[in-house]
Amino acid sequence: MGTTEQRILGIAGAGLILGILGDLLLRTAPWGINVMLWTGAFLGAAAVLIRWQGIRVAPETFWLSLPVVLFSAAIAWRDSNTLKLLNVTAICVAFALAALRSQSGRLVFGGVLEYSIGLLGALLRAIPGFAAGMNGVCSRLSLTKGFPKGKTMAVGRGILIAIPLLLLFGKLLTDADASFEQLVRELLTWDFPSLFLHLGWITLCGAIGCGILYRILLANDIPDPLPERPSFLSLGVIEAGVVLITLNLLFSGFIAAQFGYFFGGADVAASSHALSIADYARRGFFELVAVTLLVLPLLLSMHWLFRIESARDNRTFGILSGLLVAMLFVVMTSALHRMFLYQDMYGLTELRLYTTVFMGWLALLFVWFLLTVLRGKRERFAFGAVAAGLALLAMLNIINPDGLIVLINTGRASSGKDVDICYLATLSDDALPGLIGALPRAKQPTRSYLSQKLLASLPERQSADWRGWNWGAGRAMKEIRRRQIELMRMVSTP
Repeated sequence: MGTTEQRILGIAGAGLILGILGDLLLRTAPWGINVMLWTGAFLGAAAVLIRWQGIRVAPETFWLSLPVVLFSAAIAWRDSNTLKLLNVTAICVAFALAALRSQSGRLVFGGVLEYSIGLLGALLRAIPGFAAGMNGVCSRLSLTKGFPKGKTMAVGRGILIAIPLLLLFGKLLTDADASFEQLVRELLTWDFPSLFLHLGWITLCGAIGCGILYRILLANDIPDPLPERPSFLSLGVIEAGVVLITLNLLFSGFIAAQFGYFFGGADVAASSHALSIADYARRGFFELVAVTLLVLPLLLSMHWLFRIESARDNRTFGILSGLLVAMLFVVMTSALHRMFLYQDMYGLTELRLYTTVFMGWLALLFVWFLLTVLRGKRERFAFGAVAAGLALLAMLNIINPDGLIVLINTGRASSGKDVDICYLATLSDDALPGLIGALPRAKQPTRSYLSQKLLASLPERQSADWRGWNWGAGRAMKEIRRRQIELMRMVSTP
């Protein structure tokens, strides 16, 4: 057996173990510490295979284990479902990066198309790639060729003869002994829905484990999609200049219309359009977010299509693009002002918080665009964009978004503003300690209802599956226990 066959069979064995662990750990909701345990087993299996089989992996690939460990631990830390979804996405991105550049280690260098298409392609090709490799091993080992035709027929005839004998003697032996009869009944009494569920989880987790291990340890790097621009598909300085100048004029007109908002206040700008301040703020924010989101791929596409015929052309494109980005920052400032205004009037929500953070990420991307793409270092842009997103997600896990929402909204009470306690109660357990502290300031029906609901949830929390445990939920349960008497008083106090 050659070295490649040994490695593929080793990956298959590791995948079987990961499949069984996936069935034991991940077949529960919500996810918590179980994700950290499974990803830890995956990294352990990869380390064993690398050392045992002497597989060469680029040093940069080992650094990708850090975000996997970080964000899987974050799932065991925070209870917010939104954060969990983002953390799982970050883990998949880290695995895809490793699968994309495991052999060459060129993680920092890569085109935008490579990162947008190649990362998804790396994951989609993982399982089929391992299946093809395993099929080749089985063919070389003659495992798929089967027995000669004569022996196959003989085995079939033996089975046909054995079945009636098995039924006859099995019936006699089960009638002869009650213990043996009970054993046979237990063996033949299967819960088929549960059995299929277990097999499904084992197959899914095993296939994912085998596929990613195969791509990281054995498969060649995925080639860059569309590495070069076709010669017939290009924009000259005139076409690109017309587009960029037109957009600059449009954005400058919008900024000019915002002078009343920036210097006269939101109430002046809203009254000039017969709108309430709330309607004025709500109307503009998400549209401006959409504008910001669309400009970046537009500039990247135009830069990819731009045909540089002289240094002057390149300088012209850079100046017009930089001017557009500068005005876009003014637009983003207007959007953030509207969001802060709306937040001041109605409080903070998950949607408003995460959209604001998303705007911050876009701002970082535009700065990175100026520092890389417009300076002739386009191949560095994509990795920096991914790294910035992972860094912001790590920051979100640290600041605890749901706890921050409770802190800001309850702080509004000191200035005489209303606090929507019922909305705060819909947040995750990360917000619960602050929510309990805010309950005494709530109106009596709300205070009594929520206190009773928290007390009623205590038995369910205590009997929850350990696989879904996370620190936020554990801290919430301790807080309910610690303030149980206070909650009981709020239920009964008129």
